[in-house]
Amino acid sequence: MLKRLLSLIAIYCITIFTSQAQCVNIVGLPDTIIACKNSKVQFNPSVTSSGLLATSDTTWSPSTGLSNANIINPVATMGTASQLYTLTIQALTPTNYVVNGDFSAGNTGFTCAYGPGTGGTWGLLSNPNTYAVTTNPSIVHTNFGNFGDHTTGTGQMMVCNGSSTANTSVWCQTITVIPNSFYDFSAWATSVDPGSPAILQFNIDGVLLGSPFNLTPTVGSWQQFHATWYSGTSTSITICIVNQNIAQGGNDFAIDDIQFRQFCTTSKSCYIRVPNLTTSVVKTLGLGCTNDTVSFTTTNLGETPEQYIWDFGDGTTTTNSDPSKKYITSVTLTPKVTLYAFIKGGCADSITQEITINEAPRTCDFVAKPDYAFGFYGM
Repeated sequence: MLKRLLSLIAIYCITIFTSQAQCVNIVGLPDTIIACKNSKVQFNPSVTSSGLLATSDTTWSPSTGLSNANIINPVATMGTASQLYTLTIQALTPTNYVVNGDFSAGNTGFTCAYGPGTGGTWGLLSNPNTYAVTTNPSIVHTNFGNFGDHTTGTGQMMVCNGSSTANTSVWCQTITVIPNSFYDFSAWATSVDPGSPAILQFNIDGVLLGSPFNLTPTVGSWQQFHATWYSGTSTSITICIVNQNIAQGGNDFAIDDIQFRQFCTTSKSCYIRVPNLTTSVVKTLGLGCTNDTVSFTTTNLGETPEQYIWDFGDGTTTTNSDPSKKYITSVTLTPKVTLYAFIKGGCADSITQEITINEAPRTCDFVAKPDYAFGFYGM
């Protein structure tokens, strides 16, 4: 039983490591930063990756005290309390689950409700409800724009003469997915005729996904559209791109670089420690004949300081934690005594108390006079 448990633990650890290794790495974010009270801290982490697309989401939690919780390098404004901040980065994994999404393999790996081009007056795609994989739309229709694909400018793309039926599947493919995972479905498209731009939308297992994407009438202007999808319990799905435009003419477009990628998430925390150097002072007044001696006892209510500096209010100082001070004066004084407590990095707290120093006793002087009451005078 123990052997099987250890085996399962090993498998679990390997799985976690592999998953993390496929995502981005957060570097330059220390586990702990020491900051003084009422100061500002600039976060400067960066993200490294191998074969990953750009990160899709950056979030700090909590957002309290941050200049912007949705950028990677916010400024944290600290008060008097420490705070744990967590940076979460969402990115896309390297694997594109779509086969032949750039059409470099030609007319393979997908299905289409349109039929292959059959030719006509203006070329291969003279008729609606037809498509072709080509390097230039003008090759398959003399009225279509003259431009290259999105991938390299010299590769292949899918060009369609649109259907007059809404929700017609332009492109479909069945793929395997991982349950309980988020995916990003994206594609690039452009009008090949300015007449009536296509309205494209994603579809997964017959359910429309995201909002309809209206292409601009600008011919050859590639635009990316995408939507996020959660797999739930699914393990195999059919993904499609459908056209919502039902115009008879001008409903013509090209598609390229279709991608279906899984999201991954990585997090790292940083604890901003604001040292609590709150210190209290207990003073004991010792009365003397010609001066008063005041003893000070320091009590640390927070972290233990690395250095003390006492200012006794009469121009003298000491670095002892529990000093005694003798005040010599001929008049009553009320000096303000300040204790400064420091730790590494320059953070400091201070406390000031006023004490009363008694006036020194005056020297007595007297002259003895005879006492006449007892009649000793003249005896």
